[in-house]
Amino acid sequence: MKSPVIEVAVYKVKEEKLQQFLQHQPVAHGIIKKFKGFKSLQSLRAIDAPDTFVDYCEWDSHEDAVHAND
Repeated sequence: MKSPVIEVAVYKVKEEKLQQFLQHQPVAHGIIKKFKGFKSLQSLRAIDAPDTFVDYCEWDSHEDAVHAND
């Protein structure tokens, strides 16, 4: 039996690209949600550093998480 996997990504967006990033983020999340093994996604934004984000994504298996990043 496969164990669920949590993928955590912490990243910063350049200030001059921040508005563009925020406009495209929902589209990117929609694409991610279609990958095999996807379970959930939560995207967080730091209060004291608005250019810093954390994506918390749950997958059915490690293999599914790896293939989504290919």
